[in-house]
Amino acid sequence: MVKNHRLAGAIHNASWNRFIQLLSYKAESAGLSVVKVDARNTSKTCSNCGNIQEMPLSERTYNCQRCGMSKDRDINASINILHRATTLGQRGSHAQGETVRPQQEATLEELRTDKTHPLRDAVIA
Repeated sequence: MVKNHRLAGAIHNASWNRFIQLLSYKAESAGLSVVKVDARNTSKTCSNCGNIQEMPLSERTYNCQRCGMSKDRDINASINILHRATTLGQRGSHAQGETVRPQQEATLEELRTDKTHPLRDAVIA
């Protein structure tokens, strides 16, 4: 552990920034984009009605006191993050049900028919 808290914070920030860089590079090579979303209160907010309520970490199911919705805490948070990402005007999230399989199959077919591609044998095998 680092005793200097400012240094520890700088290391933490640099690590997250590097992760975002790598993730963005991989997403761009796949024709996608990365959307940065503020995850604050996503597990405390109802994904159905927007009600915010305090919850201890030991409670694993989100039960909304306003609308009665009940979901796993992590599923509820992931829905809220997805809503925030789509609210920012971003499209193309595979979590929305769009499929990448046709695109992957088309790429594989292109590699299979390309006689000069160095990975042709590896892809076919």
